[in-house]
Amino acid sequence: MITEQLKKFEDNLPKKPFCTDELQYGLQIRSKNIAISRRYVQHNKPTSVKYLAFDIDYAGVTEHIRNNYLPPPNLIAYNRKSGRSHVFYCLGVEVYTVQNARRKPLELLAAIESQLCTELMADQGYTGLICKNPLHEAWEVQELRQQPWDLAEFLEYLKLPKKTERKKATYGLGRNVFLFDNTRFWAYAQVLSYRLAGAKDEFFKAVFNYAEQKNQQFPAPLSFPEVQATAKSIAKWTWKNYTGRMTDDEFGRVQAKRGSKSGTARLQKTFEQRVMANLYSIMGLGQKEIANLLFTTQKTVSVWCKA
Repeated sequence: MITEQLKKFEDNLPKKPFCTDELQYGLQIRSKNIAISRRYVQHNKPTSVKYLAFDIDYAGVTEHIRNNYLPPPNLIAYNRKSGRSHVFYCLGVEVYTVQNARRKPLELLAAIESQLCTELMADQGYTGLICKNPLHEAWEVQELRQQPWDLAEFLEYLKLPKKTERKKATYGLGRNVFLFDNTRFWAYAQVLSYRLAGAKDEFFKAVFNYAEQKNQQFPAPLSFPEVQATAKSIAKWTWKNYTGRMTDDEFGRVQAKRGSKSGTARLQKTFEQRVMANLYSIMGLGQKEIANLLFTTQKTVSVWCKA
């Protein structure tokens, strides 16, 4: 019997997910109708995150969650013999990982995922591409929570560190954040020369090649569709919208417009930058890197992070 929770899981699957019955034989891409009959399946779309999934290599994860007052997952898929499992947290609103996504939710989700991975004692080498398919009879499935999770709710259970280890940016969603930011700034620096030459296709290929090169530096690289979607999104937005430096007249008009705004609006802008500075700090970026990302000084970033 498929419960409402499992039906929600099925509905979220990509149209053509990766799947397999035996991991040692590699992954296949199949239609959703076929993929749901396989023991392992891709649970998130290449461009968004609906489920946080964790690979648990020990038996008794339910007791560990209860004894340590950790957020209860929506689903757990167990191996009946070993007790090992995959733990799933369903998000009320999916978080996007591509250019037109809001960056703050992704960065916050990456920090939450990293802390949950630590406190669940989950496998940090888990790529997050495929999971034990809770729709398959091979696994024993337990449902602990029916309601999906809002990001703010996780903060009632977790205390995010002020600064995470730098290496954690190379695992989980930290990879998406790093790859997106690193690739987009490279694209911003390169697009003008390609646009002057009218080389749109070459620019798109160059952005993908750069993203894939960076992806291969991760201990557990992102999947090809994830990298492709991120690179395509960045290239498309940059080619259409990014124009490089403003002229003096353009800069003057922007400054005049900003000067006409109320003090409240300017304060709100500063507040958003402070939030961004602290989120980047949580992801392990140094103050100089944060200053470059937010177009401000290292001294200002230092004040924001201390505050």
